Amino acid sequence: MVAEQFQSLLTVFSTQQATFMSRFVNEIAAKAFSANSAAILLFNKFDEKEKFTAYLNRFNIYTDLKKVTVDSEKAQLFCSSIGSKYYNNLAAFLSPSKPINALKFGDLTAAFKQMLTP
Repeated sequence: MVAEQFQSLLTVFSTQQATFMSRFVNEIAAKAFSANSAAILLFNKFDEKEKFTAYLNRFNIYTDLKKVTVDSEKAQLFCSSIGSKYYNNLAAFLSPSKPINALKFGDLTAAFKQMLTP
């Protein structure tokens, strides 16, 4: 084998290896993302027997354990977890001027606390 042929073979091999590694890394990243998203189950429904501050502390511990750090994802998980009764009450409390899905997590929990405290 001539040196030029060998160099050409190495170039082709390196290009194919880089393409393979790029695809492999992308597939692993996609699987990790979907596995993490699927692992997040709804948190317990809110029960008026429990203080809201205790519920919120437990919810924050849950989101920390599940590595839910994005504010909008925490807000969505909170809305999905509190139960339909409280979700509907909160949506009515906020009125159409403040859509529940547009609120940040902190604003959402503050509104929920305000709703529970007459």
